[in-house]
Amino acid sequence: MANIKTNEASRVAHILSVLESSKKVKQGNVSFEGWGFTSDRVFISRMIKVDDKIPEIDKNNLISESIFEASKNGQLNNASFIRSLSYNENKYLNMPFKKFRMVGQLSLMSSLCSSHLNILDSRITFGLSRNSQLYRKHKNATQHVERGNVPAQPLKYTPFSVSCMARTSTHAFDIAGRTFELWRGCFNLGINRSRTWRITFDGRNPINALLAHPVYTIHEPNGELASDSWYYDSTYQTEGALINQYEIANQGRKCFEILRKKLYSHPYSDVVINAITRYVRALDHVSYEMAFIQLWSICESLTLTTRTESKRTVKLIKAMYHDGDRVDVILQILLEFRNRTVHFGEHSQDIEFLLFHIKNLVEDLIFFHAFNRYSLNSLEESVNFLDLGLNIENLSMKEALLKKAIKRAMRN
Repeated sequence: MANIKTNEASRVAHILSVLESSKKVKQGNVSFEGWGFTSDRVFISRMIKVDDKIPEIDKNNLISESIFEASKNGQLNNASFIRSLSYNENKYLNMPFKKFRMVGQLSLMSSLCSSHLNILDSRITFGLSRNSQLYRKHKNATQHVERGNVPAQPLKYTPFSVSCMARTSTHAFDIAGRTFELWRGCFNLGINRSRTWRITFDGRNPINALLAHPVYTIHEPNGELASDSWYYDSTYQTEGALINQYEIANQGRKCFEILRKKLYSHPYSDVVINAITRYVRALDHVSYEMAFIQLWSICESLTLTTRTESKRTVKLIKAMYHDGDRVDVILQILLEFRNRTVHFGEHSQDIEFLLFHIKNLVEDLIFFHAFNRYSLNSLEESVNFLDLGLNIENLSMKEALLKKAIKRAMRN
């Protein structure tokens, strides 16, 4: 049920009281004086918790709708707002699922694509007919975007669609987008894994080989657009070369198939999927400093160290390797660069070299969790496992102490 986050009730109450003082009700219609409603809605949305299955755009719409309804029916305050929001949240969650199709384009030659893939309860179809209504409606949207002040769009990418079941078109974009980014992330992992370093002397290009067109559209099953809007990836900077070599495409395909099998019954698959989708989005950036920071953030999330000192992140990543001394040197250098970039905006001529090193570590960390060779049951258990380290003497001492502790507990 919708609720206010811990320690945020007084702040929400203050914003709602400001809105209450500026509201006008005329013939049953509510309005708010001034231009502050949008910013107030943004602030409130950051302090409100709703069901995780509700996409951010739908959440924002529910919050706006609930503010107006609560204002219309009486005084706007925490109680009336949450009551209205809980009702609308429940109504949203009880909406029936229906079929949608997300359409996009990617930098892989159509002859190297599979025809269909089933993943995460969705179905990806490659190589759509350019005469189909589905593709023509999508193409119209991309042409409309081209007239805006945006970078030049790719012209020869292969169209694809992702079919899924969802409550709304926004919900469909969340589900289908996650499916596509998981597949694209696994595919790029397979290609990137064999590329441990790179030095370029011209303009910066994404590390990823498999890139996506920046425009996505959501359709009804008959091909008609599900809404008048489309989705544009504002981080898009440049067109990528079309992958046209079987050997490269096969690297990506094999990695996807391996990871799909591993994730099918994985005890904490959501964590690994989230890491893969974050990884692929990070390496789309032509800002290598931004990509570096995002990859370091993945290291923190996969070691549960987002709120602890960075030296613990280093310790846990180092524990994956038998050659710990060399890895420790690399991690300390990467950590120093990360800190100087975050706090002082540092740039370096060696950024591509540093980015590939953090990329390699993140890939090792993702595969460590995805393969889960030691049958660990959760991310927390995996982190505790790494925390034990690889020193045989220390492990033997801990084993001896644990045996004594178990013996003592059994006596009690």
